[in-house]
Amino acid sequence: MPEDKIKLKEENIKEKVKHLPNFEIGKKNENIEKFKKETKEDNEYITEVEPFPVDTKSVKKISKDEKRVKQIEEILSDDLDEIYMSMDEELQQNFKKKGEETARKINQLLKKTKIKIKQIINLIKDWLKMIPGVNKFFVEQESKIKCDELLKL
Repeated sequence: MPEDKIKLKEENIKEKVKHLPNFEIGKKNENIEKFKKETKEDNEYITEVEPFPVDTKSVKKISKDEKRVKQIEEILSDDLDEIYMSMDEELQQNFKKKGEETARKINQLLKKTKIKIKQIINLIKDWLKMIPGVNKFFVEQESKIKCDELLKL
């Protein structure tokens, strides 16, 4: 009885994998190459892509820096949407460029082991002073609030 069940299972398995190419067990690499050739002809399953050498350390480093700069930019731009939209186009572009530059500089300062809060606050103040007709108390308060948020990073 148990032998009959085993044969039935084998037959069921053979039925299910009938559409797959025949592989010999134990010849893994040859089987893979055979499968690639067969599927490449069909052009359905595998599209081969030539791998290229990449220095993964530098890629990870760049992406971490970019993520951090994006986070800094988001923190800096909080609650400034209305002010930004009220500026003319030329001032908007200059404000945006200065903001991106400020974010990169802050990122460099945050990388250091000894963080100089005063420098970060001064960078944010200089950036916020570009807003026409801005109150100096607003600049002071916003720069401190944004600096606190940045330090939480």
